[in-house]
Amino acid sequence: MAYADPQTVTVNAVAQTLARTGSGNGVGQFKTADSVYTLDVAHSYGRRTRRTIGLTGTKLSADPLIPSQNTRSSMRAYLVVDHPVNGFRG
Repeated sequence: MAYADPQTVTVNAVAQTLARTGSGNGVGQFKTADSVYTLDVAHSYGRRTRRTIGLTGTKLSADPLIPSQNTRSSMRAYLVVDHPVNGFRG
């Protein structure tokens, strides 16, 4: 499955443009120019089909225990859709 390049996500009402930085058989990765946001997409096929998409955001901030040092923190939100190969009929 092909995805348009670039992808766009909106964070705090600000559009973030993510350029393709990697692709392979069933996987793709997109990043902002400053690498603050990363979008990972993957598909796997077997007895079931699994599709995942995840958005990771990182930031550098003062360490609460040692304010003179910075520490990197991150958050990740992801969605997984797992369904039978022949589809799902309800």
